[in-house]
Amino acid sequence: MDRDFCERFNTLIQSVPSLALAELQLKQHEQDTLFDEIETTASKARAPKPAIQRIEEQVIRGDFQAMRLPAYRPQDRFPLTPAARQREKARKDRHERASREMDRCREQCLQKKAQGWTMAEILFQERVKEEV
Repeated sequence: MDRDFCERFNTLIQSVPSLALAELQLKQHEQDTLFDEIETTASKARAPKPAIQRIEEQVIRGDFQAMRLPAYRPQDRFPLTPAARQREKARKDRHERASREMDRCREQCLQKKAQGWTMAEILFQERVKEEV
């Protein structure tokens, strides 16, 4: 990522976060972004789309603590058969793995922020290349 793009994108994030979010979601860039990772993790947990959008809107404003999946809710109230209990356990395990993955991602973002990375660098998961 070059310095000029990074500065312009940081300015866009500060002035119009929703436009910056839309730009990221257009996927006109070659590498994966933080939002690609959030969407992948949330889809593994089968989180509802509005919950994913809420997380993305808060993250673009700089609130990395919002990177938490909604609490697990059992799909079946009382799985009576062994097969139903197995499916419910598999759903719960999948949600827990995705939740741990999201927690790791959140911690990495917070570490990068503490190390002085800009918001654009964190979102694109890449440091600005220093010009020689």
